[in-house]
Amino acid sequence: MSSERRIVRPFNLGSGLARCLEGARAHVGARMCEPGGKIFLNHTDSFRRFVPSLSWSKDETEFRRFKTELRKELQEHNIRSDAACLVVTAYTNYLKITDVLLLQPVDKIDTLQRVSSFDGADCGRALQARIHGAELTAYLVLSRDIEQKPLRPWRKGTWLARANFQIRTRVEVQLFRPIPMDKKIRADFGLPRDCVQYLYLGDHDPLRPYAESTAPQFYVDKDLLNQLHQYGSSAVGEGLQADLARGFIESVIIDVAASDRVLDLLWDDVKNSLFGKIVAMAAGKSASVEDREQHIQLVRNDPQKLLALVESALKLRTRLVKALSQDD
Repeated sequence: MSSERRIVRPFNLGSGLARCLEGARAHVGARMCEPGGKIFLNHTDSFRRFVPSLSWSKDETEFRRFKTELRKELQEHNIRSDAACLVVTAYTNYLKITDVLLLQPVDKIDTLQRVSSFDGADCGRALQARIHGAELTAYLVLSRDIEQKPLRPWRKGTWLARANFQIRTRVEVQLFRPIPMDKKIRADFGLPRDCVQYLYLGDHDPLRPYAESTAPQFYVDKDLLNQLHQYGSSAVGEGLQADLARGFIESVIIDVAASDRVLDLLWDDVKNSLFGKIVAMAAGKSASVEDREQHIQLVRNDPQKLLALVESALKLRTRLVKALSQDD
């Protein structure tokens, strides 16, 4: 039996309407991507420094053409402009949150700006998913039921076209993905009620290439993660996120330090592994192979010093002092 998955939509929309959002682009600062693409941010605080936005076309001339063609395509499919709207959502799979960032009726599309920016109250919680990032999706949807006919969309909420963009952080790609820890997970692992985080490596080998084994499971208290997603841009939120990263890395260092294989490790042996990413962080971007191998030696001789170097790379002291020094 085939396991292939496809979206089944028994509609005859025509290529013009189905592709009407192909000119849209997502932007975060100077970074941009086309539909189906990804934007990678270098730091978990990038959502604070940059305002996410979506452009509907590359310039004003194309934007006028976009609005004209959209009305024309709807008319050709006997869909009134007051029965359709443009919707932009932000979704984070991490906390299963979807925010509606924009809802623009097509019959009032002349009031739409070429670039829709999502900042402040318009940003929503999903676009503040600083640990994982989010998915930004633009839709053309039916805003009300219309006359039902064969092979024609008619139900309110049916999307006629869409463009999806992913915004990700480098921390997620390189190190870990926190998993909300609830009562069941605590019970499964025999964890106490007030523990905050727990790393379960399972079959993951932090000394082997990351892709060769299942990802480690890093559990973080569900309520704490909810608060971080809501207040992650605050000084306290930044300090807590850096401290969570430190806790994750410390657990990996403890596991590696206890391994017999650590005695003969070279940089080429671990550069694509989870431990290799930690060594690269501690050594810095400009470090030579020799520098990184000296850092590997630390896990054998002085793992606490390696952890101290990681704390410095995370700017942990600065973040924690700032968190405790902020005004009430």
